[in-house]
Amino acid sequence: MRNALCLFGVVFAPMLACMAFQEPPAAPAPAEVIVDSKIIPTMGLISGCKIVSVHDGDSLTVIVPVKLQCRFLDCWSPELSRPAFDKDGKPILNPKTGKQKMEPNPKGVRARDNLKRLAEGKSGVIHIPFDNGESIDVGKLFTFGRVLCKIEVNGDDLSYQQCKGKFASATKPEEEATKPNE
Repeated sequence: MRNALCLFGVVFAPMLACMAFQEPPAAPAPAEVIVDSKIIPTMGLISGCKIVSVHDGDSLTVIVPVKLQCRFLDCWSPELSRPAFDKDGKPILNPKTGKQKMEPNPKGVRARDNLKRLAEGKSGVIHIPFDNGESIDVGKLFTFGRVLCKIEVNGDDLSYQQCKGKFASATKPEEEATKPNE
């Protein structure tokens, strides 16, 4: 928890000086509201950002006052690699390590390439939501060292665009990595 608080201070303290903080409403509010068919988050940190690189179909790096690795909320894309199987469906093992070999996942590569087309090098708006107006649970803002967020480019939510184009799912899919390749 101490590391998370240090990371929070190092990452978010400079951002707070440059970002709009939305005051919590008097009564608990929903996490999002819909205005003119667009989903608008109600609470959190909001800032302009520059998308500098795309890692895969649901993770990218942006610059606000600091550089952040981000992971989309409500968006799960296929991974860039998957376990390798032979033509009989048996795992292919690395002879040196004994671990199963990995191979490129075409669905993951397509998801990454689509997100690059939509976002890389463009300016946008990042929204890092809070759970409620009473406190900030720092641990829930991060996953695997990435900030959980929504990002819009030209008014379009990138998570939604990835799901709409069938490059990702709005719900977490069941594990597929242990099945032979389709």
